[in-house]
Amino acid sequence: MVGHTDDEETNLIMNTHVIGQLPFFELTPTAAKVLSTMIRLQQPGGFVEHSQRAMGIMLGIPESAVSRGIRELCDKGLVLRPNRRNWLHPAIAGYTSIEEMNEEIQRAAQSPLVPPLLIPNYQVMPPREGKAKLSAVS
Repeated sequence: MVGHTDDEETNLIMNTHVIGQLPFFELTPTAAKVLSTMIRLQQPGGFVEHSQRAMGIMLGIPESAVSRGIRELCDKGLVLRPNRRNWLHPAIAGYTSIEEMNEEIQRAAQSPLVPPLLIPNYQVMPPREGKAKLSAVS
């Protein structure tokens, strides 16, 4: 279910091109879970009224972990927090119609309050950071 009440289901239209690029943002597992939850809970247009505490309960993680996940999503431009309220960036938010989606994305592109969503331009994911598992060859 998307946002709203438990007995009401709303299907929203989203920009699948941008949603398909989310793996290129290389989110931590917690940030990816928080983003997925926010996408599921959003109201049309991307507003998420649920508190960090409520999302933590839903995910089975501490509120502090949700806070860190949201901070990462904000740093990458996927979540906006005007007045300490959570909004998905208009490019990844869900809408009730294609016309509404196009209007909101166009409005966001012209607004100085909404930063452009900078999608990493990878054709192939870069290698993961970390220690390579190397072994000596004799």
